Amino acid sequence: MSIASRLSSTRASRALNSFVGPVLVASAALVVGCGDGNSPTDGTGGSGAGGGGSTDTLKLTPENNFTAMSTLTIPAFTAAAGADIQICWEGVTKDLQGHALTTADINDVSFIPLKLTQAQIEDQLNTSNLDTNKISGSSYEVLPTGSTTCAKLSEFVPPTGGGKLDPASVFKIQDGVTYLVVFAKGTQLGFGARTMLFLVPSSSDTTQKIEAQADSSTMLNYKADLHTLVPVHPSINKPPYVNWSGVIKNGQNQDIGKSDISSVLIGFYKGKSVGDLETGFLNLQEKTEAQGGPTQSWQIPISSGQEANLMNAPGRNGESPLTSFAMSDQGTWLMGMFCSSCQNPAPQIVTILVPQ
Repeated sequence: MSIASRLSSTRASRALNSFVGPVLVASAALVVGCGDGNSPTDGTGGSGAGGGGSTDTLKLTPENNFTAMSTLTIPAFTAAAGADIQICWEGVTKDLQGHALTTADINDVSFIPLKLTQAQIEDQLNTSNLDTNKISGSSYEVLPTGSTTCAKLSEFVPPTGGGKLDPASVFKIQDGVTYLVVFAKGTQLGFGARTMLFLVPSSSDTTQKIEAQADSSTMLNYKADLHTLVPVHPSINKPPYVNWSGVIKNGQNQDIGKSDISSVLIGFYKGKSVGDLETGFLNLQEKTEAQGGPTQSWQIPISSGQEANLMNAPGRNGESPLTSFAMSDQGTWLMGMFCSSCQNPAPQIVTILVPQ
């Protein structure tokens, strides 16, 4: 494979993995400890933590892990093999996670031949483990501008540059090759895929225009289990120093790298039970309560390391820095850890906090 083809394959694989594996879960566990030699001596709580004095230490281990199950079913559309198929997204309304989706959200459309079956692609995307060596030849893309809501195959070009896609030689019936189309928001590598479809060449079908599915949330069947984990019990008046170095696998048993955590989110969901959070799990990281996110939330950026001090974590929506878990309202506390550079933008760690 040429260098250009390898680069093209890399971009395509990142685009594919950017959304799916939409699992927002990770193996997580917290055991309260105090004065065990792992707390910071300077009170800063590590590279990305808030300031403050000494705190109790919470060590993450697999014992408090929650689990999640998800399946992905991508719709397949048959079209005339070798024809200059027109691909449109003018009717989209919801993305794979059920969030509102408009044509203005689609900034990158990719056409990707893969030496995999449809079932294999769905399974690998669902676990964010697409085999990048299975890209067949080059991938192609279109970057819509203005009010563009459709593009013909002949308008697609390789991400690394070069000639446009030739439908007669590229979109053809080939044993073992599947054609995937990904619609993404933004053009940053590894981020933003909102929906997708399979394009199936046929020698008998005359269809030459394909529309992306309007409501893509039906493609994803996702269930999170927050009931079987052992809740964490930090001090109600003393946000802890947390260390997650013991967590090496997420909820789908995928590795969590030592530098994968880029932020820690603490959220309070007023009037919500653990069951409510399970039902709305795909929205838990949203910024506002109206979108399904926390009533109040705080977030700490992590530049390096596997530890943070939650004391004085800054509010996401103007809340005062976090100094206590005391709340006059009933509700549920949750902590999630995110990776901004991962192909899967979902939280790497999620657990329930029960302050006492």
